[in-house]
Amino acid sequence: MKPTVRKLKQAVDDYLLWMISCGYADSTIKNYEQILDHFVQFVHSLKVDWDNVFSSENIHQFHKSENRKLKPVRGLRRYLFKQKKTIKSSAILQKAS
Repeated sequence: MKPTVRKLKQAVDDYLLWMISCGYADSTIKNYEQILDHFVQFVHSLKVDWDNVFSSENIHQFHKSENRKLKPVRGLRRYLFKQKKTIKSSAILQKAS
């Protein structure tokens, strides 16, 4: 498994645990988990490096593929930005939905 995909999977796991600790509804967490798992598979197929995982082009492509919802991806991106695990501002995802 590529380091980018491994890092993204760990980020998703951390994000879901954070959601649990904040008291999000089980149904919301399960929904986010399903969508984020699809996002991980999508990123794996792209073979991109970590700095490009959340590029506006990749987010747009993910959204267009099977009309995926972006709220979980935007939430993950904001979480990582606040944790200082990504470099770029989350502004690129604001208009992508």
